[in-house]
Amino acid sequence: MGIVISSFMIAQIVGFIGYALYAFSSFQKNRFTLLFIESAGCFIVAAHWLILNMPTLALMNLVYVYMGVLSIAFVRFPKLKPLLYLSFPLIFALSFSGWGGQLYSLLAISATMVGVLATTLAVCSKLCVDMTRLRLLSLLSSTLWVACGIFAGSIPQILACGVFAYGHFKNLQLLRSERLSLVPEANAA
Repeated sequence: MGIVISSFMIAQIVGFIGYALYAFSSFQKNRFTLLFIESAGCFIVAAHWLILNMPTLALMNLVYVYMGVLSIAFVRFPKLKPLLYLSFPLIFALSFSGWGGQLYSLLAISATMVGVLATTLAVCSKLCVDMTRLRLLSLLSSTLWVACGIFAGSIPQILACGVFAYGHFKNLQLLRSERLSLVPEANAA
């Protein structure tokens, strides 16, 4: 008897790989590598949502890929930076077009608004060249994505975004300690 692998199982495997890459990106030391791996993870997560027949969520992840690629490119080509601002209306439109809740559903409205706020912070993080600001905004964004995962009941999202948040938190601590070690009078205080 052959092994039958359903599209649902394939979607979960693909999603696990994408979310793992996404979470792994937060542990990278330089901006280029962080954004490249994060974009690759989001691209794979988009495939996950397509397999699950959820095109709106797939498109949202493709917007994250768009943001990551532009964030990498605008350092070398500053004229591209304004294109990142297109991410705001794209994400807002996708957030509300894919919303299936009723207007009276406080939980659905809350989850949607938390997701929009999390994405807004993610877009703002991509505008930062400074790693401390990028990590701080990414930490705040991923913390909100954990909350959104709790609203939605998505254990993979909660786990991946939790690891993503932890990676940014840990690297913020390392950046802070490196900064403090470079300032001798700060150590004396």
